[in-house]
Amino acid sequence: MPFFKEHHGKTQRGVTMPRRPLKPCRYPGCPALVDKGGYCEQHRQLESRRYEDGRKDTKERRFYNSAQWQKVRELKRRHDPLCEQCKREGKVVLADLVHHKAEVRQDWDKRLNLDCLESLCTSCHEKIHQRFGKV
Repeated sequence: MPFFKEHHGKTQRGVTMPRRPLKPCRYPGCPALVDKGGYCEQHRQLESRRYEDGRKDTKERRFYNSAQWQKVRELKRRHDPLCEQCKREGKVVLADLVHHKAEVRQDWDKRLNLDCLESLCTSCHEKIHQRFGKV
């Protein structure tokens, strides 16, 4: 696997530009290199399952799997494609996900309100959840 992942078809002066250095998978002991998301494909599924198992509230789980949420999330990502936290820090990083500023189960009526959502990169999202003890 190459150290840099190349853009697909994006060139500058006829030369394909490298994207960014690949990073090791965050799963302990995994040697795989990844370009985004923090985990290789195998461990991304494990972490996703672990994360979903932490959501005991079935109403909340149904919401996150709903077409309604998928549409609102995609709309937010199109409107704010960069990580909003990184942008505040003067960095330009693509957002990987959409985060609710307030817990869905605490403020159910605002779950689809775009003003209550934030586009974040995986790193910033994990920092937020670690700060509030949600990981």
